[in-house]
Amino acid sequence: MTAKMTFIIANAKNALAVPSADIQTDFDGSKYVVVLKKDGTTENVTVTTGISDDFYTEIKDGKLKEGAEIVENSSEGGIDATLDDMGADGGIYFE
Repeated sequence: MTAKMTFIIANAKNALAVPSADIQTDFDGSKYVVVLKKDGTTENVTVTTGISDDFYTEIKDGKLKEGAEIVENSSEGGIDATLDDMGADGGIYFE
C-alpha cells in the first residue's frame, strides 16, 4: 500500500512566485531572474526570495512585477520539463 501526503509547513498570501529552476545566482551571491522586455531584449532583475519548494519560489522583494515574462533557464531544463517528466502537479500553495 502507498499513500500520498502533503504537509503545508509555510504559506504566503498574495505572493508572487516563479519557477525555482528559473532563479539564477550571480557571482556575488545575489539572486535574479531573466525577464523578456517588450522590445525583445532581456534584463536581469534582482530578487529577494522567500519560501520555496522543488517547483516554485516566492519573490519577496525586487523589481519583478506580476505578469513579467521570465526567460526559462535552459541550463535546468525548465520547470515544465521537470514536472512533465515526473507526472507531477506540485507547487507552493498560496492563499
